[in-house]
Amino acid sequence: MTSTAIPAIVLHWNNPEGALRSARSLAEHAPECTLTILENGSPEPARRELEERAAREGFRVLATGKNLGFAGGMNYAVNGSGLCDGAPFALISCHGVEVTPDCVQKVVKAIAADPRAGVVVARIRGDTLEYFGADPRWREQGSQPYVETVRVSGAQMVVRISAFRAVGGFDERFFAYYEDVDLSKRMRAAGFRVGVVPDAEIIESGSTLPNIGRIYLIARNAILSSEHEGRRAKAATALSATKASISALLGSLAPWRPLESRRLSRLFARGQFYAVLDGLTGVTGPGRAFRFKQR
Repeated sequence: MTSTAIPAIVLHWNNPEGALRSARSLAEHAPECTLTILENGSPEPARRELEERAAREGFRVLATGKNLGFAGGMNYAVNGSGLCDGAPFALISCHGVEVTPDCVQKVVKAIAADPRAGVVVARIRGDTLEYFGADPRWREQGSQPYVETVRVSGAQMVVRISAFRAVGGFDERFFAYYEDVDLSKRMRAAGFRVGVVPDAEIIESGSTLPNIGRIYLIARNAILSSEHEGRRAKAATALSATKASISALLGSLAPWRPLESRRLSRLFARGQFYAVLDGLTGVTGPGRAFRFKQR
């Protein structure tokens, strides 16, 4: 393992308790990290609460001044804040993510062991490596520092800073969601590896963005990401989202289904529809994510 201290940045937006829970977890289980909570343009009450509580608990808070989204906030953390200057690796984490004992140490050891590794993560409790594209026979491949996957989750990552910068970091057009899949694709295309340490575990508590906003951003950003693979790939991704929207709309009209299920299908259909519309017309940033009514 590298002897250099690892900068650890917890990105906060409108969830003070989640950010503090993450910070406490890292302080307890990875005291070798230099920890900062990056306040990413939260509404004033949440920002003030975070700053006051963090000060009482002894956590450093750095403010971006505006909501840069997950992608922009994490890029600022690694490239613009000065927090990662001189470090080979950085741990970047969403608020609400908790680490388990030895988790960070195992992930840092794994990425340091392979100079081709660009991003290595811990396993999210309840998830399988196959879900992230690992070879189903990975258990048969013997001892290895990490298992190579097709993609990794952005809930919490340890990034090789030189690799992260070489591929341009996260795509800030996305604002939030799917940026981890896109980064994984670009890392692999540039010759770096991404992967998961199976016996290092994190606990994720979820998002503060309403469901339909997540549906919209994931589908829209998948379309934007597919541009790297050409027009046919973009058209195919948009077509898949269109089919999902139509299927959900039909499901929302089925009178035999429970009202709540029909309501959720209607939300999903709307999110997918506007994702296709905005993905094909080049709408970036938060787009409509905060404008949907939850009905």
